[in-house]
Amino acid sequence: MSNKAITPRWLRMKQLSDYTGFSPAYLYKLISLGKFPASKKIDPKISVWERTVVDEWMDSQVEHQEAL
Repeated sequence: MSNKAITPRWLRMKQLSDYTGFSPAYLYKLISLGKFPASKKIDPKISVWERTVVDEWMDSQVEHQEAL
């Protein structure tokens, strides 16, 4: 069996915060300003972010900074 860590396809807020390194409060601020991808509802009480969308957003932020 492999020792590779499994990265989930969907991230809840705690996982999203750990994955991005941003606090939940900062993520919610970015979301409210339209500067971070919105969550998807998979249940009335459960919001998730698709990891590939988050990865694309992070890549675009790096590209934007490199262009400055």
